[in-house]
Amino acid sequence: MLKKGRAAQAQEALERTVLLNPQHAGAWLDLALVSAQLGDYRAALGYARRVLQFDAPPAAARAAAERLIDQLQTPQRHHAGGLALDAGHTSNANGGARIDEIGLTTDYGRLYFALAENARAAPAWFTRLSGYYQTRLVSPLGGGPLYSVGASLKKFSANQPLEYQLLGQLSQQSNRWHLGARAALARPGEQLDYARAGGWLEYATSAKTVLGASIDHYHHWQLHRLNKTSASLHALWQPAPATQLKLTLGRDFNRTDRAGGDQLRLALSAFRLWQLPQGRLTARLDLEWVEDSEGYSPLLEYNASRTLKRNTLEVNYSLPLSSDLTLNTGFSGWDQRSNIDLFRSHGLSVQAGLDWTF
Repeated sequence: MLKKGRAAQAQEALERTVLLNPQHAGAWLDLALVSAQLGDYRAALGYARRVLQFDAPPAAARAAAERLIDQLQTPQRHHAGGLALDAGHTSNANGGARIDEIGLTTDYGRLYFALAENARAAPAWFTRLSGYYQTRLVSPLGGGPLYSVGASLKKFSANQPLEYQLLGQLSQQSNRWHLGARAALARPGEQLDYARAGGWLEYATSAKTVLGASIDHYHHWQLHRLNKTSASLHALWQPAPATQLKLTLGRDFNRTDRAGGDQLRLALSAFRLWQLPQGRLTARLDLEWVEDSEGYSPLLEYNASRTLKRNTLEVNYSLPLSSDLTLNTGFSGWDQRSNIDLFRSHGLSVQAGLDWTF
C-alpha cells in the first residue's frame, strides 16, 4: 500500500494488525513510520516507543525505532532573513522620525534599542533601509524557541533635533492569556530625561475574537507638567480566515494642557489577505480620530481644540521566486487632516525587498 501511495489505507490496516496482535513489533514500527509519513508525529512517537517496550525486539526494528524517535525529538534549526528599501515623500515631516534601531526578539520577550531624530514640520523626502535575521529551533512535534534580530534606518532630508531612546519589553504568553510590561528611557536633549512604563492584558474569548486593555504612564524626570497616563481598550474580530477587524478606544490623561491636554482616540483597522495563483496580496486600512478636550495654547498663539483624522492604506504583494527566496513589493499612502495647519500632512511611499530562508 505504501509503495502505491496509499498511506492512509496502510495506517488503517496496521492499526487493525496491532489490535489483533499487540506483540508484533514489526507492525508497531510500520505503524510509526506510516504515521510519521502522514504528519501525525505525536502518534508516530508513541508507536516507536512501543517498539522499545518489548523485551527483545528485533535489532533492526529497535534501531529503526530509535532513529525515528531521535528525528522526531531533535529540533532542526531554520533560518530566515530579509532586506528592504522604502522611499517616499511627505508634505509634513512632523511626527516622523529618523530611526536607527536594533531589536532582539525571543518567544519570551523583546529588547529594543533606538536612536531617533524627530523631524521638523516641513516637506521632506525620506528613505528607509531595514533588515532582519531570524532563527528558530523546531521539531516535527512543533514548538521550539524563536530568536530574531532586526535593524532599521530611516532618514528625512529635513533638519531635525536629536532624540535618543532605549526601549525594553518583556512579555510572557500562554495559550489564551497575554501579559506584558514595557519601559523606555530617552534623551530628547542634553538635559531632559523621561521614562515610560506600562502593561497590557489580552483575553481570547474565542478563536475569532480577542478583547484587550492597556495602560501606559509617561513620566518626565524634570518637567512634571509633561507627565501623561494613557489607557485603551481594543477588540479584535476575525469574521473570515483571511480578514481581521480591530477597534480601539483610548484616552490620554495629561497633567497639564500640554499637547492638547486630555485626548480621546478612536481607531478602526481592517486587514485582508488574498492568496493568488502567483503570490499573495495583502491590504490594510487604518482610520483614526483624535480630539483634544483642552486647547493647544502652549504651542500655538491661539487656544484651539485640536482634531485629527488620520487615514492610512497599505498594500503589499509577495511573490515566491524559489522555495527559499521571496520578493516583496508594496506601497503606503496616508492623509492626516486637522483644524490646525501644523498637523496637516499627506504622503506616499513605495517599498521593495527580498526575504530568504535556509
